[in-house]
Amino acid sequence: MFRRTPIDGLDINIDGDRYVFQSPQDFEFALNGRTSLPAPKIAALSRLSDDELLREAEAIRAVEQRFAEALSGTLEDITSVGPFLRTMEPSIISQDNNWRSIIRALNGVDRMPETYKKIALVKYMQYLTSRQEVVKSLYANRQSGKAGEARPENESAVYRPTARFRETMLINLNASPELERHETSFSRLPKGETVEVDLEGEHPIDLLLAKHQCRILLRDRLMFVDQGGNNSELREGRNVVGRDVTSDVIMDASLRDVSRKHLIVESNGVGQIKLTDISSHGTSLPPKYLDHTSI
Repeated sequence: MFRRTPIDGLDINIDGDRYVFQSPQDFEFALNGRTSLPAPKIAALSRLSDDELLREAEAIRAVEQRFAEALSGTLEDITSVGPFLRTMEPSIISQDNNWRSIIRALNGVDRMPETYKKIALVKYMQYLTSRQEVVKSLYANRQSGKAGEARPENESAVYRPTARFRETMLINLNASPELERHETSFSRLPKGETVEVDLEGEHPIDLLLAKHQCRILLRDRLMFVDQGGNNSELREGRNVVGRDVTSDVIMDASLRDVSRKHLIVESNGVGQIKLTDISSHGTSLPPKYLDHTSI
């Protein structure tokens, strides 16, 4: 049972335990500890076969895409998050970290600030990202080990991921040192959380969509420059960047690690932009831009 407390607080009962939050910020802080995988889940994943790991990754990706679509909608209308959560079948919500119980409890109240439900949506997506990263790591380490096994002299010892693996998890097991050094100069945006960035004169903002370097710059107009050097004007307000043909900035369809809806760029027309990652494979910025995030 839920009871609203004054000033947008929340009194919530989850599986018989009572939790009281004075503000959405308190609720967000509490859920931060539920975005990582518990040790028993990691142990269980490590016992899966290669094929079971791929099926796990495919299932996570499918759910993640549904959540990303919902998150994109909440940026236009936050009241859409409640109806979305109510449509989610309980069986596809993980029981790890009590997530299924939390979502069920949130769905059990008619009147509450939608901000709480959006926070739960964002934090569950971050949990899914953590789970996907563990699956990737387990599979990649396992296959890299196989690459070092004895092979016939005429067979390469370099592991080449299967087409199914590349499509499902899009991981480069043989990344060049140059690419690895390049990626370490960027930090990944917390999924679903908005980063506010001030435009500094004519200095471009470099960012990575998955592993593809792009930039945002302000000349006479605000522009998005993709990995191929193509320019797209960003209008004031909300802009969607991704492979989907309905996006405001349409990325190359061959970039399979770029999501159909990958990044939201919001411009206020006065030298500040807001960036929200809603992708499967991440958006990264130089660390200096990540000081101020919000949901």
